[in-house]
Amino acid sequence: TNDSELKIVAGYANKGDEGKQFMRWVFGGRAETVLVREYGAVKDLKGGFNFSAVEDAHNSIGNKAGVRDASNRVGSVNGQTIVWQNTEIQMEAAKAWIDEDTSPNTTVDRTTGSALRMSSNTKFDKSSKLKLGYEWISADFNTLSGSAIPDRVNFTSRLDKKWNDEWKSEMGYRLYYDKL
Repeated sequence: TNDSELKIVAGYANKGDEGKQFMRWVFGGRAETVLVREYGAVKDLKGGFNFSAVEDAHNSIGNKAGVRDASNRVGSVNGQTIVWQNTEIQMEAAKAWIDEDTSPNTTVDRTTGSALRMSSNTKFDKSSKLKLGYEWISADFNTLSGSAIPDRVNFTSRLDKKWNDEWKSEMGYRLYYDKL
């Protein structure tokens, strides 16, 4: 229906060779549904979850000296809504599990990490827009197939104003730092 969405993906990357690269299998899914169509100032409140997994193919290379095959899982819950008819808010909280060495005689323990992302887009009128964002990623959050940078906090803002057909202005600010 128009109120729900389900996606499933699968693939592989890093063709296995003797140059110390494993063949890496990637698969995952996403489910999302509309929880509330309209309630007061809130419109189209959606909720969902995502899951992805990465597995290195253990036998895809013969020369494993100094190379570890990994296993990684990332799960998240997300939400999205429109408030006051002009502000879209998105949120996501994620957890990652990684086994950096899946060989039978490993001494490497599993690590887990967390991440949080929030953003808002406000359109004041046809000529003015404001975007705000916040990301917090713990030091142990690892995603072998994603783009998150572990151990980082990131704030972003951007204000766009179109004065007329010839003039427009953009103002932005970004602050990021390691949480050490």
